[in-house]
Amino acid sequence: MHERPGGRAAVGVHVGPYDELAKTYDELRAWLLDRDLTAREEMWEEYLTPPEADPSTWQTRIVAPLA
Repeated sequence: MHERPGGRAAVGVHVGPYDELAKTYDELRAWLLDRDLTAREEMWEEYLTPPEADPSTWQTRIVAPLA
């Protein structure tokens, strides 16, 4: 079992295939920068839907704990 740090975090949800996740990471980083917030080094993903059927419907939560 892997423990995640507690505290405040910025969270984004990517909808679409995994090979497009980088776009959502970039948008989340830009959102943080616009608000003068800094994420910790470790970010993680939570897969909200199974990778079945149509990849355009897959949902992945990206969590960026704040420093």
